Amino acid sequence: MFKARKPGRCPPRKRRAYNSSEVARICGVSLRQLQWWDERNVVSPRQDGHKRIYLREEVVEISVIAELRRKGFSLQKIRRVLRFLQKKTWASA
Repeated sequence: MFKARKPGRCPPRKRRAYNSSEVARICGVSLRQLQWWDERNVVSPRQDGHKRIYLREEVVEISVIAELRRKGFSLQKIRRVLRFLQKKTWASA
């Protein structure tokens, strides 16, 4: 009558997306800063026309970048850290 769910499988969730204004408010950065980071491929959000759309993972990444910048880290050092973390993430996946 009813099908039992298979253990370990979750139904797909709709991924929450954020616009630039929300990300700027959440992370404490300016809209221009987000645009600048996008232009330099620090963080590359999706595009919806002229709007930038950020996923949760990108919001977390921007939050970390913003905090490291406030602590005085150069963008070059931050890029190295991000590359290192991305390699570690892919290696463990």
